[in-house]
Amino acid sequence: MKALCSFPLGSSGGPDPQHITDLLSGATDDSFQQVLVDFINLLLAGSIDKEVSAIVFGGRLLALSKKDGGVRPITVGYTLQRLAAKCANNHVIERRSHSSWV
Repeated sequence: MKALCSFPLGSSGGPDPQHITDLLSGATDDSFQQVLVDFINLLLAGSIDKEVSAIVFGGRLLALSKKDGGVRPITVGYTLQRLAAKCANNHVIERRSHSSWV
């Protein structure tokens, strides 16, 4: 939930993170949250079929205008892939901050 709530509004390359947050807050039990956790864990383990990987690890390509008239291509990753990356990064940060480095 911490990783999901850290997305800025409107920052999606697929379903908006706010849609997922709204679904979770309206749920009558934790089954959707558990399915989401299980799916993120499958992504992090690399246990997703190629067909699904092509969608989840893809992105939406946007063309932004540059001041000099050129075009800057920006790709926004799919929300569930970005959520998995945030979870992985948070896990590493927490483990690293609690360990003693020599």
